[in-house]
Amino acid sequence: MIERSKIIERIEYLKSISPAGADNELSQLLSAVEGYFKRDTDFEILVRRTILRVVSDFFSRSLIVEYPERLPELSTDYPPGYEDVTEIFGGEVFSEIITISDNEFRSAFQTETVSSGGATTTTYTNSYITKWISEMSAKAADETKALEKIGEFCIICNEERALALIFEELGRIEQPYNQKKRELARKIYLKRGYDWVIITFDLKVFEPHYLPELR
Repeated sequence: MIERSKIIERIEYLKSISPAGADNELSQLLSAVEGYFKRDTDFEILVRRTILRVVSDFFSRSLIVEYPERLPELSTDYPPGYEDVTEIFGGEVFSEIITISDNEFRSAFQTETVSSGGATTTTYTNSYITKWISEMSAKAADETKALEKIGEFCIICNEERALALIFEELGRIEQPYNQKKRELARKIYLKRGYDWVIITFDLKVFEPHYLPELR
């Protein structure tokens, strides 16, 4: 899983081995990283909504009824991130930042010299930096879409079970997690990774007061 502090630390190191005039390139990369980790309110709302939908789906799947054969089958064609949401975040761009060799990074710098009014200015570009900035922006958008797909999958499954609960004669119904709030919180926030998302992106999304005890 990606950690903002480690990415920032790595970029600071890459900056220390870069040409003296390449500060602007590295500053743009740092800005891109900060932008990736600073999500907007819409993302915060999406995470909150996804957690609720995942919980509803979890309740639907864990129901115990007297006549289970009367319940509709629920899809197990889970979307990416359904069982562990952290899997949809980060990816190759951050792995490459962490693992690229000093020589490979330095050798990617190219210079352009411009003369104007008797003054000469040298600017630096680096193909890796350009690629990383572009990929980070695209990655954030892809992660939002992946979260939306998890929520949509849960809605479809929940609607199917809801119709059965309303109209079908299912006999005795039990929900084993009604009185097991800490176990439920562990399964959703910790096992499925939503606690990590909330912390990593500094989101104002509800977490139970006892969650730190379970981490």
